[in-house]
Amino acid sequence: MKAELYKRLFRAIFSEDIPSLKKIAGTIIQEERRLGHNVLADALEKISITEKPKQVLFDTRKKETFASYIHHGLVDGRNVAEFIQNVKDGQNNTL
Repeated sequence: MKAELYKRLFRAIFSEDIPSLKKIAGTIIQEERRLGHNVLADALEKISITEKPKQVLFDTRKKETFASYIHHGLVDGRNVAEFIQNVKDGQNNTL
C-alpha cells in the first residue's frame, strides 16, 4: 500500500466516513489482485460481502440533549424522569 492510501484510510476512520472506508477496502482488494495476491483478494472480497456490523462502532445519529428537548418542547414527564435517573446512574445525558 502507498502512503496516500494509508492517509485516506486514517482520515476515513477518524472522521467516521463509512462510504470512504468501503471505497478504500475496494481499492485494497484491487491492488492485491494487481499484485497477484488472488487468494488474499478473494478472502478480503468475501469479508466485504458477507460481514455485517455486529455492533454500532460509530454512532452517526444526531443525539438530542436534555436542553434541546426542552427547547423544542419534546419532554414529557416520563422522559424527564428517565433523564434524571440516567444522570444519577452516570449514563449518557441524552434522551
